[in-house]
Amino acid sequence: VDRLLERQHDDGWMGDPADAAPQPGTQAPRALDPWPLFLVGKALLQWEEATGDPRVTPALERMLRRIDALLAEQPLTSWAKMRWMELALVCVRTHRRTGAPWLLDLARTAQA
Repeated sequence: VDRLLERQHDDGWMGDPADAAPQPGTQAPRALDPWPLFLVGKALLQWEEATGDPRVTPALERMLRRIDALLAEQPLTSWAKMRWMELALVCVRTHRRTGAPWLLDLARTAQA
């Protein structure tokens, strides 16, 4: 968890730095798959509940902002579309901690 939280990208993404690199042979960005972050969010929520780690909620907010921006560009597809409720769970539980209304909007976007 420490490595994950310490290495979160500036834009909120959590994952391999290669995720942010251009596609090989181009300058075009890679298509980012948000679904693995749904699982990261669930794990971080459990970590926070177990430890009280104060880094988790701000990291989740940054990650969810990034997912929100991705979904504004491209709705969920494939596996992620079938697992939208995992993102909604992270959004709702983070909303309970922060009161930020945009999190509930993101949960609704995921469901659509």
